[in-house]
Order: sequence, then structure tokens, then C-alpha cells
Amino acid sequence: MEKNTKNAVFVQRLCAYVIDFLIISFVAALVAMPFMNIDSLNKIDSDMNNLANELRTQEIDYKTYLTESAVLSYETAKQDGVLVLITIFLEIIYFIVYQFYKGGQTIGKKFCKIKVISNDGELTMNKLIVRSLLINTILLQLIQIIIVSVVKNPMNYFYFQGSFECIQYIFMIICILMIMFRKDRVSLHDLITNTRVVKI
Repeated sequence: MEKNTKNAVFVQRLCAYVIDFLIISFVAALVAMPFMNIDSLNKIDSDMNNLANELRTQEIDYKTYLTESAVLSYETAKQDGVLVLITIFLEIIYFIVYQFYKGGQTIGKKFCKIKVISNDGELTMNKLIVRSLLINTILLQLIQIIIVSVVKNPMNYFYFQGSFECIQYIFMIICILMIMFRKDRVSLHDLITNTRVVKI
């Protein structure tokens, strides 16, 4: 374990996360672009906006809105399949493999002068896998791929995916609050993996 290190503050961790998220999103979109039907996605997006306007103007009731938006969400998930798979692959390479070989740093963490260390010795690949599954969107995206592949009813997909998203967001909110208000700046996923993010 490294000694005489101060734990990173919330702003540093947030800044690193935003940088890493933008890098992954940009590269994933760039790689997935040739495989995506942009016109179809634009039409779904337009239909979503029209649906929201119809609800606002009370042309449809909430039940109709929920049913039709579930269908559109399901179609979006199917259209986004390639993008999600590419994003998962890039996140595994970036947040697990790259970070492991760079001694606990991503590009965002390097820019913000912070890194992940282990509290009980060397930082292992297994710890980075668990950290990434918990705090990044890898697990949620894997679940989305499975649900889209298995569940054929749009409403069931809508409820399943919504439930998992809520769990992920609650977990992330807890992590954020812990980093902000705990004196040691240690988050839930840090405690689970016995790691911490420190200033360099």
C-alpha cells in the first residue's frame, strides 16, 4: 500500500470521470457510425418528441403515452445494439486493461493528477473489473443487451430496463454523496474493492 498519500476530492474525481466519459463516447460513436441507421434513429427521436407534445397538449392520456414510449424505447435499444456492444468493449479495454497497465490511471485521472490504489497491496485486474462493473455503465449496458435479446414485449423491456437503471443511479448517487461528505473521500465501490483514489 502506498503511504503518505491524500485521497482525491470530489471535483478531481468528477473531472476525471467526465473526461473519460467523453473519450469513450466519442470513440464509440465514431466506430459505430458506419453500422448505425441514423435516419431510423432520427425518426424514433422525432416520434418521441411528438409523443411528448401530444401528452402536453392532452391529445393522449398518460397510459397511451407510456405504452407508445415503451415501444419507441425498445426500438431505440435495438437500433443502438452495435453502439452499446462497442461501448462495452471500449470500456473494458479502457477502464480495466489500460488502467491496470497504467498503474491505476486513465487519461482523465492522469490529467487530474489522481490514481486508483489498493489498500492491501498491489492493484489487481480483478479489483479494477469489480470497480468498473459497479461504477461505470458496463454492467447496465450488458443487462440492456441481455434484456433486448431475451424480452420481446416492449412494455416488459421498459419496466426491466427502467428498474435496473434506477438501481444504477441510486448506487451512483450514494457513491457521489460518500465522496462529497465522508472525511476520507472513500466511496461505496472503493469500500467494496478495498481501493481508494489518491492525489499524485
